[in-house]
Amino acid sequence: FIVNRLLIPFIDMYVPVSRDLQRWLSTAVGVPDAKNLLINNGVDTQQFSCAAPVAAPSHDALFVVGTVGRIQDVKNHKGLVEAFLRLRERLPHQRARMRLHIIGDGPLMAALRGQVAAAGLDDCVWLPGARTDVATCIAAFSVFVLPSFAEGTPVTLLEAMASGLPVVASRVGGIPDVIGTGCGVLVDPSDYDAIAAALAAYCEQPALAALHGAAGRQIVEQRYSVAAMLGEYTFLYDRLCISKSANASQARKKAPSCAE
Repeated sequence: FIVNRLLIPFIDMYVPVSRDLQRWLSTAVGVPDAKNLLINNGVDTQQFSCAAPVAAPSHDALFVVGTVGRIQDVKNHKGLVEAFLRLRERLPHQRARMRLHIIGDGPLMAALRGQVAAAGLDDCVWLPGARTDVATCIAAFSVFVLPSFAEGTPVTLLEAMASGLPVVASRVGGIPDVIGTGCGVLVDPSDYDAIAAALAAYCEQPALAALHGAAGRQIVEQRYSVAAMLGEYTFLYDRLCISKSANASQARKKAPSCAE
């Protein structure tokens, strides 16, 4: 923190991407409000979008629980598999249509595959590793889950919301600032029963899933689109340019003349 505080006078603006990080810069580092500007991450709302108007899926369609992220401890994929098991126990009559898709790769992939095999879930859990067609993968989900132990403002969450999906995510970092009323469920990442209960509600109430998905899409369009993000950065850049130009002009006026 000492180095960070010493650098404050030399930095024109700190740009946190979540309110949680903004609060940390203010309280822990001591960044003054005038130098602490929140600019939300933005996602491509054309690439990640609903191909058609959001509608409630059929009760007979597959119910795909999905997530995207690096396979490592902080993302809590182990907990997600456990929550999926509890979802199957909670709704045994729906098991045939339940699927779990975990998109991504990382150091714990082998352990995750072992957990899935040991639980007897090989036939309903898809672990394809890293993908270049994430938008297409997300479009196949019924609900997006992010049970991470720590996050800032996760782009994958915004991409899922832009795709019209309801979300179930951890109450950590910048996530509570993103998930507004009526677009998803916040949970404790270690409360697997709560995660399973949230998923069960979306599985049994497709109209609710569609309603929350549409609300999430609207939130992203208004606050987390690439266009909104670029507008904020452009405004900041212009503001700093004007300020620096004015300061330079004032300094020239104050400088003593060398002319005799």
